[in-house]
Amino acid sequence: LTDATARQVETLVVEALSWMVKDGVAKSVKCAAEIVDKEVMSIEIKIEKPDSETVAMLYEIKWKATDGI
Repeated sequence: LTDATARQVETLVVEALSWMVKDGVAKSVKCAAEIVDKEVMSIEIKIEKPDSETVAMLYEIKWKATDGI
């Protein structure tokens, strides 16, 4: 689990949710990933809705349990 992995996760999350912007469901989608400790990654996703309200979701993933995806 490295900083490079966290940056890759950010990119993949934004790519996976880009349909929301294309379909007009959201104005923007942002993701910030951070290594909490050697086995846990925190992922925050912020979705700005068309009315400018922002919805934020926070996930913590035990990386070993993902088998390194």
